[in-house]
Amino acid sequence: MNGVSFNEKHSYNDWGLILKSRPIISPPTPKTIYIDVPASDGVIDLTESMTGEVKYENRQITCEFNVIDARERWSNIYSEILDFLHGREMHVILDEDPTYQYIGRFAVNEWKSNKVTSTITIEGSVEPYKMELFGSLEDWEWDSFNFETGIIRDYKDIKVDGELTFEIEGRRKSVVPEFIVKSDDGTGLKVKFEDMTYDLADGTNRVLNIIIKEGMNTLNFTGNGYVSIDYMGGRL
Repeated sequence: MNGVSFNEKHSYNDWGLILKSRPIISPPTPKTIYIDVPASDGVIDLTESMTGEVKYENRQITCEFNVIDARERWSNIYSEILDFLHGREMHVILDEDPTYQYIGRFAVNEWKSNKVTSTITIEGSVEPYKMELFGSLEDWEWDSFNFETGIIRDYKDIKVDGELTFEIEGRRKSVVPEFIVKSDDGTGLKVKFEDMTYDLADGTNRVLNIIIKEGMNTLNFTGNGYVSIDYMGGRL
């Protein structure tokens, strides 16, 4: 039965809710910046002037469910759902799109009932990008992996023996990854990205100029030791 997971709770398995229709997921609104110049045609578009890419507002999710449990249980189910998620941040996974999660704050918008049916509407304001279900340092659950569109990310304890070229296939969301380094001699490693070389000390490093963007991203490591790359992709 198709449903929706809110953190560890499933709409059908835990609450007996059946989706009335597919969840409504709005596209995120681009954050546009236009300057109107008097006595000039059109406008000046500064939308991508600061970061080189489009940024987005949050997006909205609406899920409308029918309650199939016995009528005397309706009020209790309603309270259970309110106790669990109303006003709280949730990681939400749709059964029809099991390899991504939406992250945001959810609330029960409406509860309607009559003598025959009961309906609950749950709404959320979520981040503009849906994120991959697992980060590159987490163990994968193959049951939810999509072999057509999924990307296997095994970025943990990568051995650097003198030199190493490593490629990351980025999703649509631009991400600054973390590098966890353990060098053989305690002096760290070096990484080259887009013609610039950066020092990576032992421990956790974030280099703000290393941004994994959509497409293939090449990292060239030098030194001796191990590096783990903490990255999670997101798409619209």
